[in-house]
Amino acid sequence: MAKQMNQSDFAALFGLKRTALGSYEEERAEPSLDLIIQIADKFKLSLDVLVRREITINDIFHFNTELHNLTDKTTQYL
Repeated sequence: MAKQMNQSDFAALFGLKRTALGSYEEERAEPSLDLIIQIADKFKLSLDVLVRREITINDIFHFNTELHNLTDKTTQYL
């Protein structure tokens, strides 16, 4: 089972204030492209998946398995 991560843990991982992370979640601010790339790299997510799907911090830990399942299903239809 993956470790649960709260906003403070996630913010600290990327050198952010928790309030900045809250601003991103509430769409009062947008993260820089550099930060988006860092998050994608850290959690081995494509930029497309990271910016197009609504995911939570804790979803990220399980996301690679779900992404592979989705990719397998999508490939069947191509």
